[in-house]
Amino acid sequence: MLAALCALLLASSCDRFSLPGRMEALADTVEKNGDNYTQEQWEQSNEKFEKLVEEYQNNKGSLTVDEAKRFRNASGRYFAAAVKSGVANISSSIEEIGKQIPGMIDEIGDFFKGIGAGLGQGEEKPAQ
Repeated sequence: MLAALCALLLASSCDRFSLPGRMEALADTVEKNGDNYTQEQWEQSNEKFEKLVEEYQNNKGSLTVDEAKRFRNASGRYFAAAVKSGVANISSSIEEIGKQIPGMIDEIGDFFKGIGAGLGQGEEKPAQ
């Protein structure tokens, strides 16, 4: 029983150091604190983001489908937090996130389509 608990704790702590885990931690941090960041803090955060995106590009073939999805989702959360906080000088890698992380634009589009479909429910269709 103790061995199983240790294995579980080790696995969860190692996940923080995985590529998706590090992007999730960065996204969590900017979601929580980004509104109070100085320009210098945003520059440091954006630099970390760029390094993680570069690492993703270099290693995406070795990630599982779930890991890649977690990374893309966390990247989108980071981008949303940056936009919400009104970052004036968003780095080029963030501006081109759709190019750097294939599939993200489709996922965002599907999200908005889902919202639109949800809003359209209950409306009567015009007679044809």
